[in-house]
Amino acid sequence: MGCDRKRTGFEICLSKLVKNVGCCELFYDSAQISMETRVAQTLSDFNSRQKKQVCKDLIIWRKPNQNYWSESNIPLCIIEWKHNLLKPDNADINWLISFTRQDPECFGIALNVDTFPNYSLQAVKIEKGNITDGKWINV
Repeated sequence: MGCDRKRTGFEICLSKLVKNVGCCELFYDSAQISMETRVAQTLSDFNSRQKKQVCKDLIIWRKPNQNYWSESNIPLCIIEWKHNLLKPDNADINWLISFTRQDPECFGIALNVDTFPNYSLQAVKIEKGNITDGKWINV
């Protein structure tokens, strides 16, 4: 599953996101995209035994070449994905709800890519601690 997840992320990153660089004022450079980058653990998930930072699948930063989270360096968007689950993962959705409530300048996308038996893509959009579109992408 690890290789599939990395491959799926790489394909999304190159085939979809890079083609959309410049589509809006906030997303203007491919160097805003980073994969497997650390951000703060959410307050609701943090306890003394957990790491203070966790890696997330794909992050779009506000400026090119940003590759770290800090209290003054909040991502524009965090994308979490899974492969062949038939729908976006509830744990990812809940984490993104918590993170975007904590850092409302960031929005989140939880998605699932199915490749067997047929290709499909489903995504949920999360903003300011709420699911704003439960079927943001459904193809």
